[in-house]
Amino acid sequence: MLTERMNKAFANKTGEDAFTWTTAADRIDAGGEGVPTLRCQIGQIKYPVCESLIDSTAISLCNQDVGYVGSQGILKTRQAIAEDFNQLRGTGITADHVGISPGAKPWIFATCQAFLKSGDFVFLPRPGYPIYEAEVKYMGAIPVPLPLKSNGHIDLLKFGILVERLKPKLVILNYPANPAGVILTRSEAEKISKIAVQHDLLILSDEAYSRILYDNNEFVSVSSFPGMLERTIVIDAMSKTGAVPGFRMGWGVVPLEIMGKFTTFLGNIYSCVPPFIQIGVAEVLGKCRFGYYQHVSGMVAELQSRRDLLCEGMRTVPKISFRRPQGAMYLWVNIQEVGKSSFDFCELLMHKWRLVTLPGTSFNQEGYIRICFGSTPQEVIPQISQRITDCIASL
Repeated sequence: MLTERMNKAFANKTGEDAFTWTTAADRIDAGGEGVPTLRCQIGQIKYPVCESLIDSTAISLCNQDVGYVGSQGILKTRQAIAEDFNQLRGTGITADHVGISPGAKPWIFATCQAFLKSGDFVFLPRPGYPIYEAEVKYMGAIPVPLPLKSNGHIDLLKFGILVERLKPKLVILNYPANPAGVILTRSEAEKISKIAVQHDLLILSDEAYSRILYDNNEFVSVSSFPGMLERTIVIDAMSKTGAVPGFRMGWGVVPLEIMGKFTTFLGNIYSCVPPFIQIGVAEVLGKCRFGYYQHVSGMVAELQSRRDLLCEGMRTVPKISFRRPQGAMYLWVNIQEVGKSSFDFCELLMHKWRLVTLPGTSFNQEGYIRICFGSTPQEVIPQISQRITDCIASL
């Protein structure tokens, strides 16, 4: 029998909904009737993978680097990740701060397991990546949405007041944000950091989109500010920046005093990440770093072009509104005037118009849908707005 805690925590959840909708779309396409579905539901990027990453991983596999390695990760790989981390954030971490994991999700789970108990308050994004709220609720803690302004940025005055009143055990940040595409400005990050230090807050900062920003916007991490590295757990991965979500290669950067316990806890779950993948990443973030950064810049330029095309088309769609995303690869669309729930609208889009998106309820906010433009070629993007327009016109 399942525990009461698990039954309560997952009573209304089937997992990460993007995978559920993917399976549903697979069934539709397998039926062979009508046009193939246009997939805009799952957060992945279709772009040629950096050749040095493919080559170095393949060479390592051919060398039969397939044995067990330490749960924290190969030292060479952790050193390369630390250098990459410092280059982007202006910090001074070492390989000892880095733990390698199959994707970044394990660090969300481990952080909630390590620090939360029933009744604790946790500030988190809403709309936000659904795993945050699922894990918080699983621990019996109480999710509190971060207060936002009308432009989607955090309301720092209200944030400070809520911190004083509720004394949260954990604050979860995600910038650039999934699904809203909002970024964190330097001024905002500095103010959040000062509040965190003043009130001794623990921060979990999900920075999976740290190199996917548009219009020359700057990436800023709260970990860069004084007093923050010792109170911040930063998670990142190759999934988005490297466009290799199937690699399942992520990492956490955590304070030294807790790394040992985290490594033991997570090692008991997944043992280690395959060494040939770690070695491939070590090469691309090490001696091949500058070529890799150029490759990522090209990918971001392509994503920006896709974003611009999508926004141009969506401006012609009636009864919807949206803000132009500053980072990540999603368009967060307000459909409240359409007159349907987000789930029902996405169902109609998928089954009748063969467009697969995600309902706002997947991110704990009704009245919106999320469109991922990361895997849609430029020549196909106009079909997205056209299918949504046709769907709305049919209502």
